[in-house]
Amino acid sequence: MIAANRQVDAPMAEQIAPIFTEAVAAPSFSADALEILKKKKNLRILKVDPIEIDREIRPISGECWSKNATESTPKAMSPDAWRLVSGEPADEATMLDLAFAWRAVRAVKSNAILFGSRASHRRDRHGAGQQSRFVPFGG
Repeated sequence: MIAANRQVDAPMAEQIAPIFTEAVAAPSFSADALEILKKKKNLRILKVDPIEIDREIRPISGECWSKNATESTPKAMSPDAWRLVSGEPADEATMLDLAFAWRAVRAVKSNAILFGSRASHRRDRHGAGQQSRFVPFGG
């Protein structure tokens, strides 16, 4: 089975035609691609609607890791989307520094620590936690 996340066009259909394939699924097919693919015996052509996945998925040693993709979207990164759950509210300058740090820390892989400020337009220091702490069972 072959699944595509965009329209199957004639060049792609020509690549698929010579190999054994039971099904091709895609959001759309060009007329030329359909002509090419319809010549294959017992090939199922499936038009599927694209889906929006609100998860970020990464492979790890034959397993996969997944997180909510909206955690790092621009909307979620905006201080307007943040909610104070305890303590005193931060002043405007501190909120701007936090917003700067939140954007900058996205470049650090895991368990990020960042020291910096918006005023200096730089991060002074940053670091990541242990990168390989996930071990699948039986691994």
